[in-house]
Parts: sequence; C-alpha cells; structure tokens
Amino acid sequence: MRRLSLYALFVIATGALLATACTATGDDEDEQDQAEAARAAEVEAAARDAAAAAAAATPYTNEQPSASAPSPMSQQMRRDSGAASVAPITPSRDGAATAASTAAAPIQVDLERIIRADFAEFRDVAWTALPTSPNHVLAWGLGAPSGDRYLIPVRVYDASTGAMLREVALGGGELGRDDVRIAIDDSPIGTVIEAHGEAGPREATYDALVWDASRLSLTVSASTYSDVPGNAVAPGQAARLQDLDGDGIPEVIADRTGYEPLWYSTGIYFGDAEVMRWDEYQFAAVDLMLDPSMSAEAARLTRAADSLAEAGWLAVARERAAAALDADPGNETALWNHLVLTIRAEAAAGAAASSPLPWFGAALNGDWAGAVELLRAVESTALTTPEAAFAGSPREGVLEGGPETPIGALLEYAKAAIEGGAALSDAELAPAWLIRGLAQWWNGEGYAAAEDSLLEAIPGYWDETFLFDVMYYLRIAE
Repeated sequence: MRRLSLYALFVIATGALLATACTATGDDEDEQDQAEAARAAEVEAAARDAAAAAAAATPYTNEQPSASAPSPMSQQMRRDSGAASVAPITPSRDGAATAASTAAAPIQVDLERIIRADFAEFRDVAWTALPTSPNHVLAWGLGAPSGDRYLIPVRVYDASTGAMLREVALGGGELGRDDVRIAIDDSPIGTVIEAHGEAGPREATYDALVWDASRLSLTVSASTYSDVPGNAVAPGQAARLQDLDGDGIPEVIADRTGYEPLWYSTGIYFGDAEVMRWDEYQFAAVDLMLDPSMSAEAARLTRAADSLAEAGWLAVARERAAAALDADPGNETALWNHLVLTIRAEAAAGAAASSPLPWFGAALNGDWAGAVELLRAVESTALTTPEAAFAGSPREGVLEGGPETPIGALLEYAKAAIEGGAALSDAELAPAWLIRGLAQWWNGEGYAAAEDSLLEAIPGYWDETFLFDVMYYLRIAE
C-alpha cells in the first residue's frame, strides 16, 4: 500500500512537470506568433507610408506644375510601362521573406528627379523612351558639362526602379534637346540612335549608338567629325544614316568635306564622304577593293577607278566603277565599290556647286571638263589676267601665288590629276592640262611654261577655237 502511494505520488509529480512544460511551450509559440505578427504589421505600415510619401511627392519640372499635376516624366512612364507596385513582405516561420498575397498601394519611382540629379552638372537634361523596350529610358545632358570634363554621358535607366543600366560617353560636341533621336526603331542590329553634336562655331560631331534590348547593351558604334558639316549630309550635320544596299541595316555616311589648303573664309571646299558599314560589332569604313572572283574586265576597271579616285577624278572613277559592275553584275564587291564612289562623287559635286567661284570649285573637286565649260563664259582676252577669272572671290589677296592660295591650289591639284590619270585618254586629260597652263601663266611662270601645258590640251579641243584663242592672247600679253 505504501509502495502504491509512493508510486501514485511519482506519477502525479511527473504529470505536473509535463503539464508545466507543455504550458511553457505553448506560451513560447504564442509569443513567437505575436512577434511575427508585429513584424508583419511594421513592414506593411512601412509600405503604406512609402506609398503615401511617393504619392505626395511633387516631381520637379521646368514649368513648376501644381501638386496635383503629374510630371511629364511620370506621365510618360505610366504610358510606356505602367506603375510599379511593391507587395508587403511577410517573414515566414523559417525566416525567409515571402510576398504577401495582397499588394499594397502602387509605388511610382520619381525617375525624373533621379535623372536630373545624375545630370546636375549640365544646363539641363533630356530623355526619351526606347521603343523596343519601353520600360527603359535614354537620357543625355544638354550643353557642356561644368568643370574640366568635356564628355557627354548618355545613360539608359530602368523606368520601374530608377536604376541606371548602361552608360556611354560621347566626346567633342555639345548636345541639344533634339540632337539625339531614335533613327531606326528595330533593325537587325538593334535600335539605332543618332547623336548630332556641335563642336564650335562651324564644326559638328556625330555618334551612332546601338541599343540591344535583349542584352541590355548600349554601344557607341561610330564616331566622326566634320570641319565643314552639311555638304554630303543635312545642313549642320557631320554624318547621316542610309541603307545603301537595302538589307535593313543602315550605313553611316560621314561628311569628309574640308577647306584645306585654302582658308575657310574663301567658301571654297573640297567635297568628299566616307561610307561606314556594319561589321557585326561596329560601323567600319568601306574602302575600294578587288575581289579574286571578279572577271578580268571588272578587275581592270576597278583598278582604274581606284587610281582615279586617289587623284581626285571622283566623277570619272564612279563611271569606271559602274562599268565594272556592268561587267560583273553579280559581284558584291563591285556593287559596294560603285555605291561608295557614288556617295563620294555626289559630295564633290555638292561642294563644287556651292562654291562662290563655280569653275574653280569644279576644278578642285575633280570636274576639270566642267570647269573649262564654265570658263568659256569669260572672254578669252580677259583670261590674260586672273582678276576676270576670279571675280567675286570673297577674300582679298587670294590671287597671290603659293600653295595656300587658289592659284597655288590649282597648280597642285592639276598636277596630281594629270599624274594620277594614267587610266584616262589624252582627250579626257585635256581639261586639266588647259587649266594648269592658265594657272602657270597667272602664277608668273611665263608663257613658255604655260604653252607646254596648253599644247597637251589640244587632243581635247583641237576642233574648236577656245584653246587657240587663249594661247594667242597669252602670247600677245607677254
């Protein structure tokens, strides 16, 4: 009986201890649940406070809109990508964060304020949505940056988070609000963006950027500069895009017009251009080339076109390239040679046409026959002095001899044209010889030197009186 009582007491005591332990465990679980609920309430309250703060914030704009009016950037982002929302985060029992099933009020990032802060060193900032990825925004600084740094950053932002995804730097030219534009929305190489900059009172810069939305890649794929912008491209611009072969991928046409060796103020330029083609990584210059698969006749004509272009005979070189393409119509190299020389010849013709001295502009841009035709308007007797031929020249003193004057330039370019014209007939070379003879006379080299050149021009003008009248009056004037 006593043993039973002791056993009963042991059982009772053990039960009490177990009950106490269970009660303690239950209390701990209740306390943990209460702590988790408190943490969830704090996170949800913080999300509501952030939403309220974002809704109450008034984005900065140049026009200073009212508090109730959304900023232009916010309106654009809502149109392009919709408002970004953030769900409250509830911690789980194992400590991992999980999104709650009920989303809080939408939170719209103030992207305009972020961009303006990033470009604070500039006079202003401009932006545009990228059409192939409307949740991404392209932004650039306006004017020159403050300080010593002279690079213009172009950046891509995520419209939902405000994060800057990519940045490239353009150097040399200031950008205006309309100077950066989406040129091609969606080409085989991506979105092509053009940036036209100003580098001084006359000079211009150009950059072609390619945005690949699939890889979030922004690259500067072509950069160029022009001393005399607007001859081979639009006024004030250094380059342009054009799909020359119709494959959907544009080429960059860079203006290579210059005024050396003359002064800029003469208004007499040397027109040229360069074609840059996509090579899977960037836009690279296209040079005249020979193809081993060309026919023999096409190869001969291509070599002639190359040497003529080097000597400044761009219009004649284009004719030879066209003949090479006719001789081998399926050859891609012959096609590109013709395309390149067409662009270059058009640039030279444009510079000649804009010259204040049309005959002189034609000669220096390789159209020697055209220059002679324009000189016919001057009386043969008047050609004994340079004043009649150069009437209307915009700068005093340009008739002096030397390599940096129009007469000196005529002598230099005529010599190069004659020496590089081995592929031409005597009749085709005749205009260059005629103008060289006149330039020698105007330069004070005497009639004997001028006559040697003028006699070489006879094959082109043997059946007319113009050349012989010139020779006669020069001889009398001596």
